[in-house]
Formats: sequence, structure tokens, C-alpha cells
Amino acid sequence: MKIGVNLLNWGPGVSPDALARTSALIEALGYHLVMISDHVAPTPDVVAKYPTPLYDPFTTLGWLAAATRRGAISNEYLEAIKTLWTQDVASSRGTFVSFQDVHTAPRPIRSPHPPIWIGGSSDAALRRAVRYGDGWHPNRVRMDWLRDTGLPKLQAIADAEGKPVPALCPRIRLELTESPLPDAQRLAGQGTLDQMRKDLDALQSLGAAYVLLDSAGDDPQSTRDQEPLWRMLATLAEKVLDLPQQTLR
Repeated sequence: MKIGVNLLNWGPGVSPDALARTSALIEALGYHLVMISDHVAPTPDVVAKYPTPLYDPFTTLGWLAAATRRGAISNEYLEAIKTLWTQDVASSRGTFVSFQDVHTAPRPIRSPHPPIWIGGSSDAALRRAVRYGDGWHPNRVRMDWLRDTGLPKLQAIADAEGKPVPALCPRIRLELTESPLPDAQRLAGQGTLDQMRKDLDALQSLGAAYVLLDSAGDDPQSTRDQEPLWRMLATLAEKVLDLPQQTLR
């Protein structure tokens, strides 16, 4: 099980220096990957929750993440992307995207194509994950829901579609507390160090291929101080995670 960190690329405390220092710490501690979020054109409702500056992922990581609200667009884009990644001369004709005889060389080194993670917890998102994804990337979920509802639904959809179940690659909260939080109310990753260890152990038992730690809270002003995040990452690396062996201590 590989452990990654969702690097905050938005908020008043974010700067090139903060991004560089946090990334250096994550690498030095031995975490396996870094991801960041993407909002191409922040509208007022987005800015209210994720205030600028919001650093563009294309230039920050060279990593593409496209987000749309219409599921049909997402599905068609995923089909088009797979076509472009797997054919030397690709054509596609759909409602939202069409192209003819596009030369794509060089193809991705990874065969048949780079892995695609699909987020979301709705039935439509689960179907999309089965049909188009290599990994399912649920975010901000409780462990009991993931174990008793989410994964069984994913399995049932995969069985009905005659497709393999996507790898489990969840994003969980990184919020360590001094006192335990009620299991019925907390999200995976919230609570004491023991509760975090319990969640990670459960995810490992469920076969999670990757787990992404996300420190994004409800107060954007908290991004001004990166030291609490650094302390939590260091504590986990020291007391809970065996990062070189990709398992728990």
C-alpha cells in the first residue's frame, strides 16, 4: 500500500516557497507520491471555499486533472483519452468531442495506458469507475460506509458489467486530534494517532493500492501555517507508516 499526500495548491498561505518546502519534506519523509487539485476557472462559489491564489497543476506538477460537472462529458472524454493513448492514428466521433485521424506518437510507455483514477461516491460515479477507471478514488468517506456500502456496490456493478473491480485508491482526511472522535461521526483519517492507524490498517486489509492523505480543512486561513501539516506527516512517518516497505509499523 503506497501512501501519498494531497498538496494544497490554493489559499492565502500558499506560495512557491511553501509548495517547495512541503514537497521537499514529503519526499524526505519517504512518502510515495504527491497530487494536487485542479480548478481551471474558479467561479465565485469555488473561490468562497478554495480562495486564490490557486496554482495551476499543469505547470506546478505537469499533471493533468480534468473536472467537469456533466457525467456524460466525463465519460466521453475518458473514452477519447483512452483512444488517443492506445492508437497511433486515432479517431473519435461523439456528442462532446470529435476528431479524425489524429497522429498520437509517441505513445505512453506504460501499456496499455497510464492508470486512470475515477473519484466520486454516487452510483453514477461508481459505474464510471468500473467502465473507465483503473482505480476508484473516493474522498471524505467514513470507513463503515466504504466497507459496508461503497465497496459492495462497486463489486456488484463490476459483476453486472462483466468487468474487473477497480483498485481502491482513496483520499482520506489528515486531521490528528488529541482526543478520540466518535467513529459514527468522523471521516476516515480524522482522530487520534491510534484511530488513524486503525483506518490505515482497515484500508490495507481492504486491499487499498494507494492512500492519499489530504489536510484540506474547512478554514482556508489555516493554509497560512504549514507547520501543523509538517508535524502530522512526520509523526505518521515515524510512528505509524513503514514507507520503505509500503506497509504499517
